[in-house]
Amino acid sequence: MAVYEKKKEKLAAKIATLKKRIEKDTDELNKAQAEYSELCFMEIKAKENCDEKQLADTLVKEHNLIQLLRDKGFSDEQIIALANGADGSAESNPVSEKHGNDHRNPYVVSEELEGQMSFADN
Repeated sequence: MAVYEKKKEKLAAKIATLKKRIEKDTDELNKAQAEYSELCFMEIKAKENCDEKQLADTLVKEHNLIQLLRDKGFSDEQIIALANGADGSAESNPVSEKHGNDHRNPYVVSEELEGQMSFADN
């Protein structure tokens, strides 16, 4: 039975050492992640030439807009296409699978209808 006790003591010491190392590494990881996030925030702030409050407000507004578009049935690919200037063509047809709503701009006149439009003579 003494053999088991020695092995258990060794393993208990190893476990304690590993737990301390994990705790230390976790603290270092958290600090590094916080510093990385802060640097990213400062980089965006410098790029956009604004203060922290303006940047935070802009990020919140953009997040809310993206969430609104998702709630209306837009996919992430469609949102990215809109952000990149997509014109609502067949490649990025923003029809909601969830609600079946067509989210294209109702004021855009298609080429097909443009030739058929006429104004009544006065």
